[in-house]
Amino acid sequence: MSELRWILIGFGIVLLAAIYLWGRRGQSRESASETHLRARPEPSLDGDAHSGGSEGGISGPDEALAPAWEDPQGRSVQFRPIEDEAPPAPVPERDRGLAHEGVRERREPTFGEADITEELPARREPAVAAPTLSSSDAPPPRRIERRKILSVRLSLLPQRVPGDTLLECLLNESLEHGKYSVFHRLHTDGQAVFSVASMVEPGTFDLETMSEVDYPGVTLFAQLPGPVPGMHALNELIACARRLQQALGGTLQDERGVPLTVHRIERMRQEVREFERPGRAPTTESAHP
Repeated sequence: MSELRWILIGFGIVLLAAIYLWGRRGQSRESASETHLRARPEPSLDGDAHSGGSEGGISGPDEALAPAWEDPQGRSVQFRPIEDEAPPAPVPERDRGLAHEGVRERREPTFGEADITEELPARREPAVAAPTLSSSDAPPPRRIERRKILSVRLSLLPQRVPGDTLLECLLNESLEHGKYSVFHRLHTDGQAVFSVASMVEPGTFDLETMSEVDYPGVTLFAQLPGPVPGMHALNELIACARRLQQALGGTLQDERGVPLTVHRIERMRQEVREFERPGRAPTTESAHP
């Protein structure tokens, strides 16, 4: 039994020694591989340009240590350390082969050349001042003229008056046919104090055909301000309307078609006084005829 124990102990010692030696051998291989990789120079393929007398070789003291190999085309290429490789000399531009016969070589401009074109200054347009209006050039403010229309109707409905009869009555009132084809009571300066128009649209009188038309009435109206004071124009208008009513008949009405009463006439006079009052705000008043 003791012999078997010693045999097993010896076998274990031998096994441990073998394992130890195998591990040392692997470490040695790894160390050698790392050393070889560190000392391995970079390959250089320009053997033809730096050959020193040997075929595809590299001259120098380290020629025996640099490994060589052959590429697929049969050229022998030898490696050398990077630190021993001199930088390639600059090749003149005329030898680069970039320009060929018939093609002009392009040169990039540099700031150091004497024939460089100077940059032209930017052209600036002269500033033009915006037009302004001075106080003397400004148009005067538009003045709103105050106006007022006084209107009275003479309605003959349901009867009508023949045109020749109406014409005779209008001429007897010193009314003249004129502007806008209506009759006017003219002032000495030629302006109308009041006017008379037909109640038939458009309110005009055609002297050539007036005798052939029957009229339902007329409208008397005056515009203020006029050639005479407003109260004078209103009194002449009402007086003419009453005389035409006496000659033709019918009913006197205001601009709304309401019968013209004394109270309404007084109200119209009050409106004229209000219109002609000094210092009154400029407005435009009108009454539809």
